[in-house]
Amino acid sequence: MANEFDPFKNVQLFQKKIEKVFNNFHEPYGHITHNVKSVNLEFNLPGVKEKDLDLRINPKSVEIKAESKSVKVKKERGNFSETKNYLRYHRKISLPSGLNVEKAKARFTGGMLYIKIPKQSFRKKKS
Repeated sequence: MANEFDPFKNVQLFQKKIEKVFNNFHEPYGHITHNVKSVNLEFNLPGVKEKDLDLRINPKSVEIKAESKSVKVKKERGNFSETKNYLRYHRKISLPSGLNVEKAKARFTGGMLYIKIPKQSFRKKKS
């Protein structure tokens, strides 16, 4: 009975479409390195402007949120078309202990976010 009537099929399809819209977060591509002095993070956020970027750094994590919206309207020989793009980025990364987040520095240029978090310096007592 492959052709059974399912009254909830359209509701389920609609629910899946709605979930896709509201869960349309993209995780930005990131590169994380560290050296003796700092932890360095780089994230690719194409299409995002600095004013649309929300960066939060605390002792436990770095959280990046960004939204990119654009509307293009084209009128040509009596024809009208409109294209809308909407993209959201979200990523949260746990940080190791021993970082000095108060001295973290971030810069955003050309769709790339660069974050540098220095490690705390521990000085040994001379005996």
